[in-house]
Amino acid sequence: MRFNSVLISCLLFAFAALAVKTFTSYTGSVWENQTEGTFNYVHGIFTVPEMSSPEDMDSFATVELIFDNDGGCPSGAKFRLGVNFHVVQNGPTYIQAQYQWSPDPIQKLNIPISTGDTVQLEFISHSTSGQVFVNNLSSHQHIDMVVNSSHALCGRAAGWVIQDEINGSGKEMALANFGVVSFTHANAGTRGEILMGPLGATQVRFFGKANYYDSEGHNMSTVIVYDDGSAVITFLSN
Repeated sequence: MRFNSVLISCLLFAFAALAVKTFTSYTGSVWENQTEGTFNYVHGIFTVPEMSSPEDMDSFATVELIFDNDGGCPSGAKFRLGVNFHVVQNGPTYIQAQYQWSPDPIQKLNIPISTGDTVQLEFISHSTSGQVFVNNLSSHQHIDMVVNSSHALCGRAAGWVIQDEINGSGKEMALANFGVVSFTHANAGTRGEILMGPLGATQVRFFGKANYYDSEGHNMSTVIVYDDGSAVITFLSN
């Protein structure tokens, strides 16, 4: 995308005026604490980045859509749909599409995805059931499936984020250097009616771990949103 200097200045001013918060688990653009039923749909497209490990160990990251979040629903339910990356130290990067209807466990999705592919993600909620759509636009392979849970979603939050990973002991794993991830055609709301993009949502930044900061203590992620329905999330390496 190309922007003139006036437009960039306006966008940066708008970005500075938006709500910004830090979170221990993800970075991105999130609509949260909305009225129940505000959302039944969330959608986004991104190009799979080449990831690296900023630390001398394996590292992880997940590029994903989120639907509802912690404390939003009486049932405690939240939904994630995305692509997980496991960067092996001095080795390959394993890429796996997956979803999780918390508090139920993560479910892997059988669709090949490689670095450089363009991937479309979509989730439609019907409270205790939903429709998952993952489309690899580069390879023309897709998954379209119905998912269910006894934990009802309430449609109070939706967003586009990059999340770190927590192991079975509840410990956060090293975050992979994800470079730049751009969500395009990002929208959420009531399908067929009002849809909202990342502009105006809360811009969430990482907080809590050493590799989320540079040597001067600056946060290691930035989030810039545009009025064309895109959100650009950048990992700021040392």
